[in-house]
Amino acid sequence: MKTIVSRLGKTIELRVPQFGDEEQLAKFINGLVDEEAPILINQQQTRQEEKIYLGEAIERVDKKLRVQYLSFYEEKLVANCQVDKGRFREERVGTFGISVVKEHRGDGIGFQLARQVIDEARKKLGIYLVQLNVYAGNEKALGLYRKLGFIEYGRLPRAIAYKQRFVDRVHMYLALE
Repeated sequence: MKTIVSRLGKTIELRVPQFGDEEQLAKFINGLVDEEAPILINQQQTRQEEKIYLGEAIERVDKKLRVQYLSFYEEKLVANCQVDKGRFREERVGTFGISVVKEHRGDGIGFQLARQVIDEARKKLGIYLVQLNVYAGNEKALGLYRKLGFIEYGRLPRAIAYKQRFVDRVHMYLALE
């Protein structure tokens, strides 16, 4: 198990997903849905749906198609981050995703977690480019991604229905060396 320390001195434990995490994952994602966080999922997820997600995630990690860490503070899931390896001719491209609970945003764990996952994805998955999508207007996330070195390369106008309006989907990439 790996650990990182937040700006506030909180010790955060990082580990790969494991069977039995579905209840924590359901609470985590449903908390983000309840707060209307700028994530793609906008419906409550059942424990069974999270069990399916978990099984697929573990299988992808085992097959070296994904690097993923769940982050825990005092045994509560507070962040989830992954890079998925592309397929076929895009196998050198990874797709990045991260979610952090509200009370831990801005505490530095997202940056450290993202660096850990991206560095491991480069080594374990053999990727040289990482892409992501983010909602326009999500300044905290955009700031984190820019700090990590991601560069915006385009937008899909009004692609996302969010809080009774349509926002652009911002496309970003990071070249790994």
